[in-house]
Amino acid sequence: MLGCCLFPIILLFSTSSMFELHELVAGFVMIYILELIVEIMPNNPTIQKPYCRQFPELTMAGFTDALRPDKFTGVHFKRWQYKAELWLTTMKVFHISKGKPEGTISDEDQKKFEDANTVFVGCILSILADRLCDVFMHIKDGKELWDALDAKFGAADAGSELYIMESFHDFKMTKDLPVVQ
Repeated sequence: MLGCCLFPIILLFSTSSMFELHELVAGFVMIYILELIVEIMPNNPTIQKPYCRQFPELTMAGFTDALRPDKFTGVHFKRWQYKAELWLTTMKVFHISKGKPEGTISDEDQKKFEDANTVFVGCILSILADRLCDVFMHIKDGKELWDALDAKFGAADAGSELYIMESFHDFKMTKDLPVVQ
């Protein structure tokens, strides 16, 4: 490659003045350096950014946090209960709402149950409004707490649902009105 650049310089040396020769040599040296740079560096037509976008891994903890229901204030219990059930199921402690397993269990299983019960009760109390938490915080058994909430608010919620259904289906047939009206 250097030979290709020097051959025209030698030809021009015999016909050009010294000043023109220096400019010509400088031009050929610059072309030679640019060709070397092009050979060494990759040919990227645009500026490329490295792909370094990092997303957090989808973890069970992140999914569980996303399912955490809002604090229960005393209204719409069935909706809150369903959301709480989903949340506690993802945390693998909802089985506590069914009570202690029947029969004799090993010390290890007893310890696991007590730990899960503590988590269950803590989770339930954390998603109750402060005034409700004060009422139910003395209950330490998960099944007892779940049943107490269901007894206190489930019946009232079912009553309002029953009233809505009765008013929806409350119609009377009369002789002078069509069925649609």
